[in-house]
Amino acid sequence: MTPELASYCISEQLTLADALRSIDQGGAGIALVIGDGGRLAGTFTDGDLRRALIRGATLDAELAAYMQRKFTFVRPEAGRAEVLDLMQARLIRQIPIVDAAGMPVGLHLLHEVIGATPRVNWAVIMAGGQGTRLRPITEHVPKPMVTVAGRPILERLVLHLVGFGVRKIYLSVNYLAHIIESHFGDGSHFGCSIEYLRE
Repeated sequence: MTPELASYCISEQLTLADALRSIDQGGAGIALVIGDGGRLAGTFTDGDLRRALIRGATLDAELAAYMQRKFTFVRPEAGRAEVLDLMQARLIRQIPIVDAAGMPVGLHLLHEVIGATPRVNWAVIMAGGQGTRLRPITEHVPKPMVTVAGRPILERLVLHLVGFGVRKIYLSVNYLAHIIESHFGDGSHFGCSIEYLRE
């Protein structure tokens, strides 16, 4: 079991509070409940927690009483289309991958299934112009950071690149560069790595 998969796993001997902590730490909205012999005994989602609390459960209640023992799963050989069809048909965002022995070997997450394949390509965006033809709009804001429909133009470009799988971006900056650098930082908040080329 990989460390990432282990971060989603929890023993069925624990409590709802333990499951809540596991869901929060895993960040995928689900805990995989492990039973005897390391097999996947069930799942527990933030929705299951909400329903348990509505029914009057307290956070120190036993997880085993509220976990989902009849859960959707796929085998390791399941393709992307099959996984996506199941997610859409059952309105779920996570599907465990279970081998023939009942052992969890992975977890499909909706945002990963529909996301772009990471590419080795990197991109350079020229963002250093003064935008003199847009004055007075660009007197205190660099042209690439002008907001259109609620978002800076440059942010839209970065998000489009990330959406197509580009994870390494260079921003060539000059005029009011500190505004751009402050907004994007190292790029981690936008799902990429950003470095700056100063003209």
